[in-house]
Amino acid sequence: MTIKIAISRNGEQIISDVKEVSSEDNFKGYLLKNPQTVLVSKNENLLLEEVDESVKIILSPWIPLSKDNEIFVIPDYIVAMVEPLDKITEIYLEKINEND
Repeated sequence: MTIKIAISRNGEQIISDVKEVSSEDNFKGYLLKNPQTVLVSKNENLLLEEVDESVKIILSPWIPLSKDNEIFVIPDYIVAMVEPLDKITEIYLEKINEND
């Protein structure tokens, strides 16, 4: 399992288990498993997971009206891919495991 935060072309932060997809040694894109949109908030009135005392996050399904839990994304849609903080990974894994 490779948990990453992908930053999309439109600025969305998407956390998921990421797999690179290739065909005949040509990179085709990414397969995002259980993708969740990451929203960062300092507003304490929302339903949030606490990251530290000043930052809170909301995880919600990236495409909430889809039954698919694996989504192929073309490379042009992703502008950056980063390692999440350990606490963010922990919150993500807790959320996807409670849905199993």
